[in-house]
Amino acid sequence: MLNVNKDTITDHVIAALSPDIPDRNRQIMTSLIRHMHAFCKEVDLTFAEWFAACEFLRRAGDISDEKRNEFILIADILGVEVLVDMLDHRVTDGESESTVLGPFYRENPPVLPKGASIIKKTFDNAQTVKVSGRISDTAGRPIEGVTILQMDFMDDAAPDRLTEALSGAADLVLSDMAANTVGHQQTDHLRTMALVEAGLAFAIDVLRPGGAFVAKVFAGGADAELVAEMKRNFTTVKHAKPPASRKDSSEWYVIAQGFKGAGSKAVDLDRDARASADDTSADGMSEVGDGEV
Repeated sequence: MLNVNKDTITDHVIAALSPDIPDRNRQIMTSLIRHMHAFCKEVDLTFAEWFAACEFLRRAGDISDEKRNEFILIADILGVEVLVDMLDHRVTDGESESTVLGPFYRENPPVLPKGASIIKKTFDNAQTVKVSGRISDTAGRPIEGVTILQMDFMDDAAPDRLTEALSGAADLVLSDMAANTVGHQQTDHLRTMALVEAGLAFAIDVLRPGGAFVAKVFAGGADAELVAEMKRNFTTVKHAKPPASRKDSSEWYVIAQGFKGAGSKAVDLDRDARASADDTSADGMSEVGDGEV
C-alpha cells in the first residue's frame, strides 16, 4: 500500500472492503473501522496494549461454548448489550425502557410463601425492602382488556371469579406450575403431576367446549393415568418441547385440545386431594411442536 500513514490508513482499509458486500454490512464495517481507528489515536494505543487485548479475547473464546458465551458477558459489562436492546426496542411514547435478563435470572425459580425472604443468610440490623408495581399504558391507565385475578386457583370461588371476569367460559387454561424440587426424581415427578392434575381439574371447570389445556410436565411426560383422564375430556393429547427451551432442559409440556365439555367428565378430580402440592414456580412458555402421546 502506497502513501499509507496514520492519517490515511483508515480510508485505505475502508476502500479495501469487498465491492459486493450487502449495504448494511458495508455501513457497519465502515463505521466500525472509523471508530476503532479514532479510538486508537485518541488513547495513543501501544502495540503491547493491543496485543494484551487480543490475548484477552482469545482467552474468552477458549472458555466459550454453546452454553456459555463470554463475549455476551463482555458486551454486558461494557453496557453494549443493554444499549443494543434499547436501540432495537426504542421508546416511542414515554413507556419504560426495554431491558435484558439480568445476572440473577434463574429458570424455574422456587416459589416462597408470601412475606418470605429470598435471602438465605441473616444479617444484623437488616431492613426489609418491599417492592411493588403496576402495569399501565403511557398515560397511567390500566391496559385495556386485561384483568388480573390474584388468588389461589384451587380456591372454591376461583372458577366462578374467572368465568365472571371473562363473561363466559375460558378458551385456554395454561399452567406453567412446577413443584420445588427436592433432588429425588420420583418425588419431584409425583409433586409436579399433582399440580398438573389440579390444573386439569380447574380446566374442566372453566373451559368452553373446544377449549384447550396446556401444562408443564418435564421429561417423562404425564403419567399414563393422567393422560387417560385427559383423553376422556379432550379430543387430542400431545407432548411438546418449546423451541425456546434449552436443549439440556427437562422442560416439556402436555397439550390437550378440543375439550369435550363438562358433561364428558369420566372422573371428578378432587382438588382438595392435591392441596399438599402448593409449592410451585414458573418460567417461560413459547410456541410448541407436535408430539403424539
